Amino acid sequence: MSILVGAFFLNYILSNFIDLFITSYSKAEIIYPNIPLIIDKPNDFIVPNNNYQPLVKLLHVIIKNPVYLLKITMLKGLLYIAHIKPYYSVPHNLFIIGFLYPLYLFAIRGYNLIKVKGLKLYISTFLGLQVITVSLTSENWDGRFLLPILPLIFILASVGITGNKYHQQTHKSAEKV
Repeated sequence: MSILVGAFFLNYILSNFIDLFITSYSKAEIIYPNIPLIIDKPNDFIVPNNNYQPLVKLLHVIIKNPVYLLKITMLKGLLYIAHIKPYYSVPHNLFIIGFLYPLYLFAIRGYNLIKVKGLKLYISTFLGLQVITVSLTSENWDGRFLLPILPLIFILASVGITGNKYHQQTHKSAEKV
């Protein structure tokens, strides 16, 4: 029963933008608006019939174009995480690489220092859903979709930078309780 209710709501939600989604994929749009990159639209891209329900349209696109969909989705995810854009200036992209990439490394270190499983699950879920959402829909030209995850990246990076000090202080506080 819950699967039927979920399918009904998903179908309702998709009804507002499924055609835009399919059009975006049919044009090989990597970065919104209308910026293709690296991947060309295949000549045999199969578009579903307009008479289908939105959920059926989505499943049709996925089943009929799996390799292309995977390629384009992976590229969108990579561009989202990398945050560099071909139309940014070289100094701008170098600044992103010099600032954001070390933060990512420290954030990974900070994540690995966290011992609370529930917190790690929350962080993984939040970051994972954001990356998947952007990868499946569209990376924006200005990178605004990175903003929701940056506070978490900054916090994790600060834990990673402080390293063992954080770990030792947490254990000392826990021992006192």
